[in-house]
Amino acid sequence: MALVSEGDESLQFYGDDRESPVGYTSAFETGDIVSFVLEQLNIVIAQRSSNAKELKAYQEYMEKEKERANKEWSEEQELRKKSNTILLDWANWESSFIAAREPFIIHFYESNNSACLHLNREWEQLSTDLKGRVKVAKINLTEADNHKLEDQLRLTKYPSVRFYKNGPKKINEFSLYEGVHKKFSIQEWVE
Repeated sequence: MALVSEGDESLQFYGDDRESPVGYTSAFETGDIVSFVLEQLNIVIAQRSSNAKELKAYQEYMEKEKERANKEWSEEQELRKKSNTILLDWANWESSFIAAREPFIIHFYESNNSACLHLNREWEQLSTDLKGRVKVAKINLTEADNHKLEDQLRLTKYPSVRFYKNGPKKINEFSLYEGVHKKFSIQEWVE
């Protein structure tokens, strides 16, 4: 068995049947890739099982899980369409954040951290609720040059949420959120 990267945007999973790989077609996010690999491994394990009844039950279970995952993905895409979250990165840091005058709350996260990924969903809802009062942004520190901000901002734990009540006039003047990583709790803290 192997997971092979073929270029920048192609992954193939080779199970027991090395002639027929399964292509990965979802978003290239760590959680999605891990789910794909686990699903493929479970299929291989189920195929190796000698009990046909177990295999059928497993296939039905996986089909339901796939439907559930697709429904969640669709809901998340709808939420993102409505979202007001500003996506920051190293390239737009100065123009989108430093040049701003209004209050800003930023979620600094790593895409390979499950707590960060869970907060991302809450973050999309938070941006809608705070629209017009506070700019809501997030930045993935595992992408490209974004890691340069870790040292510059002295970031040490993730997820990290900072509120710049008076905007980013002075980059070191912020409140660090240390509560529960839920939308209602963060919103209450900001307001």
